[in-house]
Amino acid sequence: MTDFQVAAEWHFFATSHGKSLCDSVGGTLKRLAVHANLWGTQITDSKELYEWAKTNIPGVDISFTGKEQHENEDDILNNDRFLRLKTVLGTRSIHCVVPVCENKITIKSFSSSSEVPKEVTLSARRSRGRRGEAM
Repeated sequence: MTDFQVAAEWHFFATSHGKSLCDSVGGTLKRLAVHANLWGTQITDSKELYEWAKTNIPGVDISFTGKEQHENEDDILNNDRFLRLKTVLGTRSIHCVVPVCENKITIKSFSSSSEVPKEVTLSARRSRGRRGEAM
């Protein structure tokens, strides 16, 4: 919340709901790549997909992030940011989360409901390993 000085809200949706413009661009890219493969273009890995998309999909800003950069970001997140996370009990029944301060959020059962948001103080995070396993 305080890292980027930006107000944020999280709205959680069931699978296939809450789609945004980037979802349609990604779907179009995948559909066009499948057609290119069917017509003889070999796209066998992410780098080839990136190179093909840069050339064949005008008007879309496409970028590539390699495995090494992902692993570096993964290390940063797992060794810093994720260690400071707090547990939110009952997460599956929460659809709207708004941060209030470092250790407090407001929650609602449904994003658009007229219910008064419930204020929740976050508990200390349980110790977990690198991939989320309990320790």
